[in-house]
Amino acid sequence: MLIQQTEVDPKKISIIGHSEGAIITTRIAVDNPKLVQNIVLMSVSAQNLIDILKFQMINNPLSYAHTILDKDANGDVSIPEIVSDNFLKYVLLTTHFPAQNDTESVTQSLVNLFNNNNITVDSEDNINIEKQIRPVLTASFKNISETDSIQCTMYICPKWLESHHNLPSTNDAIGNISSTINILLLSGENDAQIPIKHALLIKQVLDKNGHANHELKTYPNLGHVFYPSSIWQTKVGPIDSNVLADLYSWLEFHNK
Repeated sequence: MLIQQTEVDPKKISIIGHSEGAIITTRIAVDNPKLVQNIVLMSVSAQNLIDILKFQMINNPLSYAHTILDKDANGDVSIPEIVSDNFLKYVLLTTHFPAQNDTESVTQSLVNLFNNNNITVDSEDNINIEKQIRPVLTASFKNISETDSIQCTMYICPKWLESHHNLPSTNDAIGNISSTINILLLSGENDAQIPIKHALLIKQVLDKNGHANHELKTYPNLGHVFYPSSIWQTKVGPIDSNVLADLYSWLEFHNK
């Protein structure tokens, strides 16, 4: 459709993909080596979406609980600590209960969540991160990633997830991109959804394959949407002006 537009130069086609879009952009470049001149992969995943969801739903929250909440390093956190922590509370409850604000309702929802997963707790209990929180997070992940349902929910659509499950990883696909296509990788160093190591892994493949026309730019303190964030949570706001300036300059140079 883009090439068919009269105002478009068909010899200067650039495609930009962010996050899931970067996964798709890589496939477009592989399938259309003679039509695409440049691709920009922003917050790109080296793995497929299922692997990323596992990181987002299990590994990252557990690491957060150990590092931030478990201050005495005994492997436990309390129900009140979870209630007062917006991140872990959100991760545990978002796929199970509607948004709640009052402490009593949130506390009861957490107790119900653990009890429903055959982990008996009450509102005063300490919760073991590995033995009690991990199974709950794992069950939530399996409920999403292994469902046979054909119904889409407000959080996920099984058919969409299945299509991603059948894709090879971006790290495998990137090696099949034509050497004539210029590639720009952009990644925030505080990306909590797709860690910066994914961009580094993709660059490693491109380096190994001798793909001469690629570049990686990283940005301290910026998160998944290139807005200031912590390494644990993505904050949403305007894309940092330095990122936009780098993107414009790169496209301008590679469209001469």
